[in-house]
Amino acid sequence: EPLKFVRACSIRVLFTGDLAWYAVALGKVNMAPHWCCWCKLSKKEWKDLHEPGEEWTLDSMNEWREQLNRKVIENTRMNRKGIVSKILFDCVEIIQYIFPILHGEIGLGNYLLNHLYTWVDYRIEKVTEEEMEKRKLFRTIIEEMELKEGELMEFLSGGGRLLIELKTERAELKELKQFRDEDDQFMHTTQERKEFDVRIKELNVEIKDLQEEKDRLNSLFQVKKIVYEVAKKELDEYKKKRGKKGEIRVKLETILAQYGISRPEYHGGDLTGVKVKVLLQNIDKIFEEFKTEIMSIDDRAADDNEVTTQIEMYTHLGFILDGIFSMARTKCGDLTNDMIDLIRRMNKAALHLWRCLQMSMKGTKIHGLEDHLLKQMIKYNGTGDFTEDFVEQAHQYGVKEEARTRSLNRFQAFNSHSRWEFTSNQAGVQQAKEQVLTRSGWKRKGDQMIKKMHQN
Repeated sequence: EPLKFVRACSIRVLFTGDLAWYAVALGKVNMAPHWCCWCKLSKKEWKDLHEPGEEWTLDSMNEWREQLNRKVIENTRMNRKGIVSKILFDCVEIIQYIFPILHGEIGLGNYLLNHLYTWVDYRIEKVTEEEMEKRKLFRTIIEEMELKEGELMEFLSGGGRLLIELKTERAELKELKQFRDEDDQFMHTTQERKEFDVRIKELNVEIKDLQEEKDRLNSLFQVKKIVYEVAKKELDEYKKKRGKKGEIRVKLETILAQYGISRPEYHGGDLTGVKVKVLLQNIDKIFEEFKTEIMSIDDRAADDNEVTTQIEMYTHLGFILDGIFSMARTKCGDLTNDMIDLIRRMNKAALHLWRCLQMSMKGTKIHGLEDHLLKQMIKYNGTGDFTEDFVEQAHQYGVKEEARTRSLNRFQAFNSHSRWEFTSNQAGVQQAKEQVLTRSGWKRKGDQMIKKMHQN
């Protein structure tokens, strides 16, 4: 029986993941910290008050790349705008790369907490002027090292690939030039071999220039790396010599632990998405306890008014961020004009507090929050169906798996990962996990414990 056409359904292809993956897909390998994937701004431009940048499209990015290749546009670092290779997927428009809500929440939530800790170090622990200067110098050295590393990575992504291609071509030509037949005669004519020599000489010049540039950038990076290692050693020795300044940080971490918030080593010491959500959803209670603990310190540089003001600002910022990311999870079709107006005002308030607290605006996530999140929410009438939570969860599983098999060689680890993944995805295993979770009720018990603790 022939197939009967019923109706055509439009298919919408969207990208979700973290910003590093977006950079790779858009041909901006290693450029995620320096260039926006949605617009033409760099962090030097968006870190201050600015007008929204011109947004990329597939056509405009391809045209810009072609103009760079044809040298219509001078191939400078600023003119490249992070572009180092071709786009991997030419069927997905750049506006369809969804702002990573979970990764944005993780990044900004962790930065908020770490920034508060920095304030505690300076104003509560009373770090000496000497140590403050050492820390400032160390941060400057880190920024300089990262700048040189970025320049090297940018070259390796563009010029480095070209260098490999040219060396490969030269090796092939040298081999072709020496090819002989069964009678031990050259397989190519004298004219052809002369043409090979001409091309090899041209390649030698191009390879020399690229190799010199690579060596120059690598040398600059290695010098900054050595300076960084020396400065880090000096700072560590200074901290070791002066001993512990106090236990306020330990006390603050203890308060977080009471809410089930910890810093897992497998996540680089940062809070995971679940922990950041708990922090932001309970930030008024947690930071009020922080304030009480800080106020109990008599020997501190910050007076009561400063402590109250700072804690209130951090609390309000965290509360507003929680609201923004909660509304960013609005399902497609559920976004209303009132919600758009509210998130616009919340966004403005969050950025005002962010700048008042002198928190860095150089990050790609805070730029995406400022210039791109709301636009995407309006375009898709809600972005809650496009979150990348499952990607982050898979990443955490992967890191745990790496830790579990770290004592195995690569072949054994591969087999172990494969067997584990195959077994875990079996329907019977999934059902058994759900039954165990329901029977044990650990999650429910944990929620009840937190609720009871808050009531007390």
